[in-house]
Amino acid sequence: MYIKHRFMYILLMEALDFLGWGFLEGLCLKSHALQYASKIPNDWELMFIFYICTQWISHLKTSIMDTKKVLTREYKPTDELHSSIEKIYNGLNLTYIEAYYLDYEVSEDSGLINKEKKVKHYTKEQVNRNLKALKSAYLIAKGAASPTEIIEFRNKYHIAASTLSILLGFSKNTISNIENDGVTSLPSGRLIKMCLSDKDILYSYIKVCDAIDNRKKDEIVKKLLHHGI
Repeated sequence: MYIKHRFMYILLMEALDFLGWGFLEGLCLKSHALQYASKIPNDWELMFIFYICTQWISHLKTSIMDTKKVLTREYKPTDELHSSIEKIYNGLNLTYIEAYYLDYEVSEDSGLINKEKKVKHYTKEQVNRNLKALKSAYLIAKGAASPTEIIEFRNKYHIAASTLSILLGFSKNTISNIENDGVTSLPSGRLIKMCLSDKDILYSYIKVCDAIDNRKKDEIVKKLLHHGI
């Protein structure tokens, strides 16, 4: 019986660690599984415990993915929040989406926590994402194609991200990476911008592309012509 309960405990800890929950928050969940497991014949108990735990883990992970969670100072999960930020840099108007979470204000001088007021805080991962978003906004303001422009173009002409990457001479995942992480290079961003807006440039790239067979290239050209590009 000890081995069975230990097995269940390990599975539950995976779910609780994923959420950042501690013992008290998970106590009800563990008791719930134990209560029902005690009513099951011994031969089926371990299988039932495994099923209960895996279902809960799956449910908890799905709920986390729906709304990204961040652990607060008290190790409790809270929603990641987003806001539109506008900045002027070198005469350029930059707009990007910032990720953050709310937690208690901390005095920089005394280190005391003010539990009456919540302010913006950033995880290391959020800081990195925000810096990427700011850099992407700067490159877009300098003439690079934005992720939104690329996505709208692909959706309009039904072209896969990997196909567009190969047509333009990039590696297979370049367009997907730009759409997910933002623009990282001004020259490539400007090239994509020109290809999306100038049909002659795009057609020339399609014509000389050796990585895609002629049948596929003909299909792409027909899609572009059908929509008037």
